[in-house]
Amino acid sequence: MHYYYKGYRGSSVGKKIDGYYQFFDGTKIKTIRAKEGKTIIINFTSAVQEGELIISILDSSNDLVANLETNTTGIKGINSDKNQKYRLVIKGTQTKGSFNVNWKID
Repeated sequence: MHYYYKGYRGSSVGKKIDGYYQFFDGTKIKTIRAKEGKTIIINFTSAVQEGELIISILDSSNDLVANLETNTTGIKGINSDKNQKYRLVIKGTQTKGSFNVNWKID
């Protein structure tokens, strides 16, 4: 998790990660564990005023499972086909704005 930020405040506790920042450049990663047959339900919102923000979900093989659209609010369901760890990857490129992602396993 390498990143540079200015005016950043946020948290990464439990099943959520959020951030509000004047400048963010780098990557933050959060692990999501899911068992086979379960669904990860992700609630997300982000606002990008400058730069680029990419929010994606990778499986344990580092294959892209989903991209979460930025500058919007939404819900995304991901069906786990095996017991594995997913990675929620938030990548900012000289961006200003905010993001909020939380999830539950059903």
